[in-house]
Amino acid sequence: RMLKKAVDGLGADKVMLYSILCGRSNADMELLKKTYYKQYSDDLVSRVGGEVGGDMEKILLSAVQAAEEEFDPDYHTEDKAKEDAEELYKAGQGRWGTNEAKMAKIVVLSPPKYLKIVNSIYADEYGYTLFKAFEEEMGSLAGEAALFTLGMKLKPY
Repeated sequence: RMLKKAVDGLGADKVMLYSILCGRSNADMELLKKTYYKQYSDDLVSRVGGEVGGDMEKILLSAVQAAEEEFDPDYHTEDKAKEDAEELYKAGQGRWGTNEAKMAKIVVLSPPKYLKIVNSIYADEYGYTLFKAFEEEMGSLAGEAALFTLGMKLKPY
């Protein structure tokens, strides 16, 4: 019902949408999409895509499409975590103007176990946790959604 309320009427309640959709596991998201369709005969991915735009659309659609990668120790290595930490730095603190979409993409697609490794490397290399870096760099509502997703993955409880 909360999802339906968030997308009904004139303009979507974006804060409610990201609070419900971001940071969920792929299994949770698949169940949510099936339940939404059974209740309202409407595709959640299409509905969300039609309600928001820009960076917020990218973040929410990645979440709704259950795009989070499964943790694979052969792929999610420390070397890859160093690369992603550097990419996050270059997209945020290491440049003039923040590339929120790039920062959000890494967070939305990365599994929690891997993000914890990236967070540790980022803190060692740049003196900030990812959470602190995101707080400093993200100003838009899409940035808030990315920060919320990061929090749900690093500290879900």
